[in-house]
Amino acid sequence: MEKLDNTLFKYWWMQDTYLSKVSKTLHDKKILIIDQEALLLKMYADNEEFYLAVAENAKRRGLLRDDLSPNEFKNIRITAQASAAKNASGKTKDSSQLDNLYKMIPTKIGDLSGIQVLEKELKAEKYFVNPYIYSLIEFAHMKGIRIILVSNSDYSINYNEILLKNSGMDVSLLDTIYKIDSYEVDKLENLILQKYSTLDKNQLIFIRYIASSNPLEKNENVIDYSTALSSINSIYGWEKINSGRTLVPQLQSLRMLFSNTNQAQNDFWFDFGGRVLGPILVVFCDWLLDLCQKEGRNEIYPLMREGSLLSLLLKEAARQRGINIVIKPLFVSRQATFLPSIKSLNRELIEGLFDRRHFTVGNLLNIFGLKQFKEQFLKFLKVPLSEAYDTKYINSESLKEVLITFLLSKEIRHLIERNAVEQREMFIKYLRQTCTSLENIVTVDLGFEGTIQNSIESVLNYEGINSNIAHVLVYGGEKNKYHILNNIDIRGFAGNAGENIELIKPIIRSSEMIEQLLMGDLGSVKEYTKTPDEKIIPVLGTVSINSIEKASCQGGIQYFQQLWYYLKRIKPNIKDVLYSQKEDYSEILNRVIKMPFYKEAVNLGNLKYDENFGSEFVSTICKSKDIDLLNNKGIERFLNDCTVGYRRYFVNWPEGVITLSDPYYIFEHKLKHSSPLYLIQMIDIAKQIKSKNIDEIIIYGAGEAGKVLFEAAQLYNINVLCFVDRNSQLWGNTVQGTKIISLKETFLLEDPVFAIGSFSFVKQIKDEIRVKYEDLGRAPKVFTIED
Repeated sequence: MEKLDNTLFKYWWMQDTYLSKVSKTLHDKKILIIDQEALLLKMYADNEEFYLAVAENAKRRGLLRDDLSPNEFKNIRITAQASAAKNASGKTKDSSQLDNLYKMIPTKIGDLSGIQVLEKELKAEKYFVNPYIYSLIEFAHMKGIRIILVSNSDYSINYNEILLKNSGMDVSLLDTIYKIDSYEVDKLENLILQKYSTLDKNQLIFIRYIASSNPLEKNENVIDYSTALSSINSIYGWEKINSGRTLVPQLQSLRMLFSNTNQAQNDFWFDFGGRVLGPILVVFCDWLLDLCQKEGRNEIYPLMREGSLLSLLLKEAARQRGINIVIKPLFVSRQATFLPSIKSLNRELIEGLFDRRHFTVGNLLNIFGLKQFKEQFLKFLKVPLSEAYDTKYINSESLKEVLITFLLSKEIRHLIERNAVEQREMFIKYLRQTCTSLENIVTVDLGFEGTIQNSIESVLNYEGINSNIAHVLVYGGEKNKYHILNNIDIRGFAGNAGENIELIKPIIRSSEMIEQLLMGDLGSVKEYTKTPDEKIIPVLGTVSINSIEKASCQGGIQYFQQLWYYLKRIKPNIKDVLYSQKEDYSEILNRVIKMPFYKEAVNLGNLKYDENFGSEFVSTICKSKDIDLLNNKGIERFLNDCTVGYRRYFVNWPEGVITLSDPYYIFEHKLKHSSPLYLIQMIDIAKQIKSKNIDEIIIYGAGEAGKVLFEAAQLYNINVLCFVDRNSQLWGNTVQGTKIISLKETFLLEDPVFAIGSFSFVKQIKDEIRVKYEDLGRAPKVFTIED
């Protein structure tokens, strides 16, 4: 594995919102204690996914009994884990913990020793070292600070060393590894100071992992470390509800880690760029470079205006991989390639322009190079073409028919076709002066229906130029199947020509906000012109909008690319798995469009966009008239009319408009149709609590139902003070970073509110709370699924 020695990595820990706090006190410390759970990040969604992978591999190797399915083994393994944890409660873990766990599983299931070895092999493949913490370890080691790793895993210390090495860790940096059964600070300090007796506890600093952003007991020598949880109230939780699964699970930890970056914590656009757009674009860039290497293509031309960002990402990807390839943006647009692609003007081509949004009579004349005829239509220059049919010309004829007749008249048609020839000649000269050759090159675009790509190929075909261009899109629309049939080589990364089209359709329909975030600060190409020295240059529009938002979002994408290459150095084979998950990259953006967070609706909805096809129109994504239409139609009819027949109302983002009006409507609607009943019931409890303007609760029940209720409370911004449980063995432990206490301890709280996180003995629990508090002359509010 290539060693990271760049300056960025050396000080990466300073970019982490938790670790940057260490800088104030690190110079006084002699020992840095690292929690292994914070150091090692997983490349799978959860234990269920991991144990299923173990079972599937065991099945392929013949280690499982023939009639036992992988899902059956997964459930048995999870049950054994829970039983082992219960039996080990309060006991010191030792190197035989995993052995003991497998001894609980009946031998008749299969070759258990072989499956245990397999589990260890897969575990070593599916972890990587947290780059922020690793950079802190290297920095501390350089300053002479001892590094101690503490672990409460089921694996032996020897295996933990193997796991660390396979995860990209130089274990020689560690002074020692301790197996522990508790992360209680006092116990841990005593354990360390027994060996290092000349030190005192103030010379220790402990990076401790917690399962939520809520810190445990305060201690000036402890930095509580967390990554954004994959809870119901997170991007990942909403993605899972929208798609029914964890998307790109191999990158979930990397996406979570990105959110720990200082700028991501405080900047919506940086965070959105890194966690949402970053995974799609950086994997796409690697996939594209692999495609070029495989086919011997040495020139890549990203199409403007997204081309400025795509060029930067591709150049960085090529630099990281040591590939020598030409990458530079190509200044084209739908408008600039429209006229050159016309060989013979016809009515069908003209009528297609009357469907364009915000395209006026004046724009129509401009795009055909007929500015000198504006006087003839002076009264109608600002009339949208979509209204031309119902607009009467001077002699009571339909304006639309007058315009079409005018454009198809012999003189005007000849003039338009002559203008097309002139622009075509300049466009070809521009291509030749920009591209080293037109043979075997690649153009790159975000997507969708291949309009520009078709225009480029039409121009080259008219002039008899053979090119063999591969036109590559991130998202390809369904219409590309017709282009492919016409011998245009147009390909899609996340889908194309109908593949994943139900996921891609909403992205195409509401594409403006994503396109705006990926664009540079230059306007769209209007046409081409010739300089005095015969050089062809693009004539650009002057529109520059969303500059701050774009810069921050694109900065997040580029930062995520650095994290991606860190991971790729450690796990070079990860790309093959990621390339196969095309559908997931459509699902990530599909969730943003179809089920946005309120914060996303506010920020993305306020973005401005411009029409880059002959119009100067600029507006916000979500407009006040959209809200008025929603209020007039009602949510269900609005959603149907504006998504199925969206061209009728030209609402850019119906789901964003709905979320601005009712933040949880779409989320709750999706839950009712796709989620388990228990989750819906816990959501109902949280909604009921919120409707009473209650912001803090105690959850009774620290089991699975209680955990789900905790997530539901988070969704509605309800703070969970603590958990209560009858099981005294749980008292003092934590769930989701929140302490479990006895019912008696809640007596100290003023006006507590209880929510029962249980489906069993609900009435009995409610009566217990009522009776205990009646003895104190108090009657706390209690919410249950039965209310």
